Parts: sequence; structure tokens; C-alpha cells
Amino acid sequence: MPLSKYTRSQNIMDVINGLNTGTAQYPTTWIALSTTAPNADGTGVTEPSGNGYSRIPTRYNIMSGMQQYVSNFPNSATYDSGTDKYSISNTKDIYFYEATGSWGTITHFAIFSSSSGGNMIAYGALNSPISPAADTIPVIRAGQLTIVEQ
Repeated sequence: MPLSKYTRSQNIMDVINGLNTGTAQYPTTWIALSTTAPNADGTGVTEPSGNGYSRIPTRYNIMSGMQQYVSNFPNSATYDSGTDKYSISNTKDIYFYEATGSWGTITHFAIFSSSSGGNMIAYGALNSPISPAADTIPVIRAGQLTIVEQ
């Protein structure tokens, strides 16, 4: 049974914004970085190990001590009539914790249900690879992380 454009648009939004409202299965989702291409079954993710690396939430707390969060993603998906697919990209720069050593060349990302382990929810290639080195703050610039429905 095909899904309507409206439902497809809502599905991709649920991956990021809907999941982060606390009303869905996963109240918070986490961005992982990978030096290899993830597979649809959740394998193939090679996250940096050590050197200050950790996954970060897809939303961030803008007021210390308060439950006020801002998503790094827009409130609606973009439709491409040429491919008949919806996509969503980060609208804000996404900052990771300071690297204390090299993380390698990061080419891909994955969205997980947990800060470690968990279920992989979405994945893809970064629009531009990043190579975090010691004493730098890794950042994925606005528009560089895109999730496209399949």
C-alpha cells in the first residue's frame, strides 16, 4: 500500500523532530559519526574511539538547568518532485565535543536511539567530510547532514 505525500513527509519529520518531543518511542535521538558507510541493518558504522569523541543529541539545551531544547533541524521536510522523495537537513551548525586527538576522516553519520548502542534510525553520507584533530571542535555546518527517504 503506497503512503500519501503527507504521510511520507510526516514520517521523515518523526525521525528527527517528532522523536524529540518526548511523545514518541525515543524521547531523544543521537548523532554518531562514522569513518565508513553504514548499512541499512545498522552494521558498518565505525565510530571514532577515544580522543574526546561521543555521540551528541539531535537537539541541544539552550538554557542550562532547564528543559528548553532547540532542534538542529527544521519543522518540515523538503519535497523533490524530480526524485519524488522527502529530505531534511540540519539548519544549524552541529557541534561535537572538543577532539583531544585525531578522529580520522569522518564521511558518514548515523542517528541512533541511544547515546551508546541502541537502534540505528537513519544514516547517510555527510555532504562534506570532516577530519577532527587534537584541540579542535568538530562541527557539521548547516546543510551538511541530510536525511533522504528511500
